[in-house]
Amino acid sequence: SRSISRMDGSELGQLTIRTYNGSYGSRLLKQHDVPKANVVVFFNPGFTVPDYTWKESLACIPTGTPFLSTTNTEMEGIADCQFLLDQDRIQSIPPGLAEMFGLYSHADDGDDDAMALRETSFFTINPFCGSRIRQSGTMGNDLFVKNRWMLGGIMDTFDPSIAQQSSVGSKKRRTAEEGGNSKASNPALI
Repeated sequence: SRSISRMDGSELGQLTIRTYNGSYGSRLLKQHDVPKANVVVFFNPGFTVPDYTWKESLACIPTGTPFLSTTNTEMEGIADCQFLLDQDRIQSIPPGLAEMFGLYSHADDGDDDAMALRETSFFTINPFCGSRIRQSGTMGNDLFVKNRWMLGGIMDTFDPSIAQQSSVGSKKRRTAEEGGNSKASNPALI
């Protein structure tokens, strides 16, 4: 535990980081009397890798807990987002992904319910990722940067009534904002 101070010297609060060797689940939490997490961070978790099981661990994260997950590639980030949607741990496609797939435009911003729904998660390039380009040891011609993409939001904000309203299609043309993720500005989409 360490005291955290602001730039002006005034105390901001306490930071406590706890780590445990083992699978995060109800048994570990009871065994070590672990308090509720204030935030959960996943570094390249591999939610969709068949060798890992995340259902119990995700079920132990309390409703309303902020989370951040990083991945090495955009494709892994998209797969992790889909996994969390399938597990009802997030309720909508984050705006960064929605814009990439042409499912959202800033013209839709007048709908307060849809706006609140979009504000519960995000998907973007991680501004704090490494700069070293690496080559995959399992896939030929696959290059990546560690923790390049990040997905974040609030766990378990799923509200079926809002999700149903936001999934109703619109006939208007949907476009990404200028300078957003497009094939011209993002080589990963080519």
